[in-house]
Amino acid sequence: MHLSAKKLLLLGFVFVLLFAIPLTVYLVKQQQSTQSSAVAATTLSFFPQNPSIKKGQTADLDIFVDPSSTNAISFIKIVLSYDSTKLASVSGGVKINSWTVSDGTTFTPNLDQGVEYSPNTISFALNLGTSPQNLIQTKTKIATVSFTAVAETEQDVPTQVIFANQTQVLSAGANVVNVLSSSAPANISVSSETPSATSTPTPTTAIIATLSPTVTGTPSSTPSASASDSATLDDLLCESLTVDPATVGTAPFSVNLTAVGSSSSSAITKVTFDFGDATGQDVTDAGGIGTDAVSVLVSHTYTSSGTFNAKATLTDENGNVSSNDCTATISVEGAPSTSTPTQAVPSPLPPTGPNGLITIGAIGAMLFFIGAILLLAL
Repeated sequence: MHLSAKKLLLLGFVFVLLFAIPLTVYLVKQQQSTQSSAVAATTLSFFPQNPSIKKGQTADLDIFVDPSSTNAISFIKIVLSYDSTKLASVSGGVKINSWTVSDGTTFTPNLDQGVEYSPNTISFALNLGTSPQNLIQTKTKIATVSFTAVAETEQDVPTQVIFANQTQVLSAGANVVNVLSSSAPANISVSSETPSATSTPTPTTAIIATLSPTVTGTPSSTPSASASDSATLDDLLCESLTVDPATVGTAPFSVNLTAVGSSSSSAITKVTFDFGDATGQDVTDAGGIGTDAVSVLVSHTYTSSGTFNAKATLTDENGNVSSNDCTATISVEGAPSTSTPTQAVPSPLPPTGPNGLITIGAIGAMLFFIGAILLLAL
C-alpha cells in the first residue's frame, strides 16, 4: 500500500496529537497539584526540645521546618520570644544552616531580614528564592539559636522559648499564603551551679542569733517608715501587662507575660505575677529590677481549660505595693476532639482541577477523531 505525502503528513499529525495530549494533561495536573498543596500543614520545632543546663551554661537549639510533604516553602520569618529573667541571647547566637538540594549542591538561603535582637525577642527572615530545587519540601534544619542561662528555673517549671505570632512560613507559587499550622516551644530547665565550699556560713548564724535582742528596739521606727510608705504609694505604678503570642489558645497553652511599671521616688525591687490559675511567680533580679523602671517577662503554661485573670503587682525598696494592678484575661480551650482532623482535611480538596482535565481530554479526543476521519478520507 502506497501512502501519499498528504496521508503521511496527516499520519504524523495524529502521532503528534497522541504524544502532545498526554503530555499536556500531565503538566496541567502537576500545576494543579502544586497549587492545591499550599495548605496550612507546616510545623516549626526545636531540637532538643527539652534541654537541661546549669546556670551560666549555653543551650543550642536547632530550628526545624517540616512541610509535611505537602508544601513547597519559599520564605520563612522567625520571631522567637523568651524570658529574659532566665535566659540571655548570645552575640552572634543565630547561625543560618546550609543544606543539600535535589541536584546535589549545597544551598545557603539569603537573609531577607538580618538577625535582630531586642528585649525578650530574636527575629530574622530567610528568602529561598524561586528556583524549585531550593524550595523546602521535607523536614529541614534552617538555623541554630543559642541562649545562656542567667537564673535557675523552679523544679518541673522550665522556661520556654516560643515562636511568636509574627512568625510566618510562606509557600511558593502565584498565590503566596502562610502555611504554618503549628509550632512547638523549647522547654529549658536550668539548675544551680555547683555549690562552693563557702556556702555553709555556720558562724554567721550564731552572730545573727546574738544580735536578735537588738531588734526589739526597732518598733519605734516602724511608724515613721509606714508614714513615708504612704507618701510614695501613689508614685509606684504598674503601667501594662501584655500577653504573647495570644490571649486565646488550646490547653496546654504557653504564653509570655510582660509587666511594665515605674516609680518616681524609689527603686522597684520585685514584680509579682499572679497567673490566675492558683499559681504565681516573684521576679527580683531581672528586667530592670533595682531601678525606677522595669519591663519583666515570665513564661507560663496553662494546662487546663478556663478563663484566667492574670495580674502583676510591683513592690519598691520601702515595701510599698503598687496601688493599681495590671491585668490580662486569658481564655484557654480544652484539647481538640478527635473529629477535628477530619474537618481540617477537606479544606484543600475543593480545587476545580478535574473540570480542566475533562476539557483538555475532550479537545484531544475531538482532534484525534478529526485527524482519523481526514486520514481515511484522503
